[in-house]
Amino acid sequence: MPRLAIVRGEPSELSQAEWDQAFPEFFWPAYPRKIGRYEAQKSWSRLRPRTQETFDWILAGLEFHKNLWREEQRAPNMVPHASTFLNQHRWEDVEK
Repeated sequence: MPRLAIVRGEPSELSQAEWDQAFPEFFWPAYPRKIGRYEAQKSWSRLRPRTQETFDWILAGLEFHKNLWREEQRAPNMVPHASTFLNQHRWEDVEK
C-alpha cells in the first residue's frame, strides 16, 4: 500500500490537505468507474478518521471489490459510482 506523507507519528489523523491529496493521487486513479469525480471527492473529504490505517483499509477493500467485479464479469455500468462506494463504506464489506 502507498504510504501517505505523515510527519507526525501514527495513528495521528492526517491534516485535511494531506487527506484530500490522497484522493487524486491514489483513490481516483485506482477506481474503475470514472463517473462523478466531484461527488466522490466530496465523499472522500468527509471520511473519518483520516489515518493511514483508514487509507490502507479503503484501498485494500477497493482491490477486493475490483477483483470481485472482474470475477463476476460485472458490466462497467453496474460498478457503483465512487461516491456510493465511499458513502456506504463498501470497503468494510470485505470477506475475511
